[in-house]
Amino acid sequence: MRLEIKGIPMAKQSMKVTRSGIKYRDPKVTREENNIRSQVIQQLPKGFKPFTGPIFQQVTFFFPFNKHLSRAEKEIVKRGDPLFKSTKPDRDNLLKLLNDALEGIIFINDSQVCGGAVSKVYDNKPMTVIEIQEFYNLEGQ
Repeated sequence: MRLEIKGIPMAKQSMKVTRSGIKYRDPKVTREENNIRSQVIQQLPKGFKPFTGPIFQQVTFFFPFNKHLSRAEKEIVKRGDPLFKSTKPDRDNLLKLLNDALEGIIFINDSQVCGGAVSKVYDNKPMTVIEIQEFYNLEGQ
């Protein structure tokens, strides 16, 4: 299964704490989770049920180019090779937001993700591409 989520990928930050010690989540994170869910649901085949077995997940996060590319980076782009993003946000935090949004829609729990690869690259079209494969279905066991 291949899914595309349009827009600049966002990381899930830890909970914030007020001066009085109350924890809260940044509303932007909640909005982005809802945006991901909405885009994914629109791409699912009618009657789709969440995967129940182990999942292999390959994710590529595409970020917009920096305003000022170095000469070496421009050459990489000109050749058509991927220009990897080695700066923040961390891929772990990007994946956390994505998998939390997919939970209950694509799979029952994100602990089902047993293998995969995650990349961060620059591109003209910011988006997230997810390829998901269920190793085997555990329905009814």
